[in-house]
Amino acid sequence: MAKMNADIQPRLAAVSWSADDIQTVRPEMTTNECLEFLVYNARYIQDAMVQSGWNAIEALLPPRKQEEDE
Repeated sequence: MAKMNADIQPRLAAVSWSADDIQTVRPEMTTNECLEFLVYNARYIQDAMVQSGWNAIEALLPPRKQEEDE
């Protein structure tokens, strides 16, 4: 694994959505309709992604040392 500089905080695992993504689920929607949907619902989508990200982080982290020693 590459060594990371502790002074630099890179942003990793970013996600973005496009009209094409929406059209994979709703192909009947126009590009403009998809963009309007994303603009209107961006905050809800972002909140759900953040919560899912925290769930993944918690599930993927190794157990804490104190838990291993008990």
